[in-house]
Amino acid sequence: KYVITSFLLKSGISRIDYIILTESSKDILEGTAHLLGKFDAQYLWTNGSKLSSGVWEEIKDRNIKWKDIQRGYEPLYIGKTKIELPFRPSTDNRRYGNNKVLVTINHENLNIVIGDNFSTYNNISAGDKNISDSHKKKIIYSPYLKNSESLDNLVQFYNPHVLITKDIGFNYSKPQKTEIYEITNQGMIKVVSNNKSLKLAPTIDKYNKYFIILL
Repeated sequence: KYVITSFLLKSGISRIDYIILTESSKDILEGTAHLLGKFDAQYLWTNGSKLSSGVWEEIKDRNIKWKDIQRGYEPLYIGKTKIELPFRPSTDNRRYGNNKVLVTINHENLNIVIGDNFSTYNNISAGDKNISDSHKKKIIYSPYLKNSESLDNLVQFYNPHVLITKDIGFNYSKPQKTEIYEITNQGMIKVVSNNKSLKLAPTIDKYNKYFIILL
């Protein structure tokens, strides 16, 4: 309601193509209703949780296209951009423990993995390593790195070209082939690969769970 709205207004953005919710807490739904009412939103994708009356009113009044993607594990396409929500909802720890890959995005020559609470990698199966195409520039966004071992494990597992995280707060040896951006305030990162650019805006709030992508 405050962080994303402020960022979009300062950036001069009035249209949102897609809002994707990987969870539907009360605060998230309240903020979503605010966004739907303030901006020209086209699509809303949710994880199957019940929506609030405020969100439903905005969907009906503004003719916003809504889709429940919780049970649809097939890839979602926006033009040339492929979006996947590959893992179970964050409330299901039976297989993945505390490792949650929330969204993977393939756009042109860029591959993005947005994760939550990458602490260890003991519960990630070998097949999940194929989540990123090897020929693409891989970008990892993980706000919750707790120590240098977590960082080392993440880099070794995904071998990303770019790692975006919050202010790490501990000493580490920077991987030779990985660019690390430590986000301490709101800002836009521009990543270029094969002359294709992608603008990323990790927004900082008390949860560090919001990510804006400008294609």
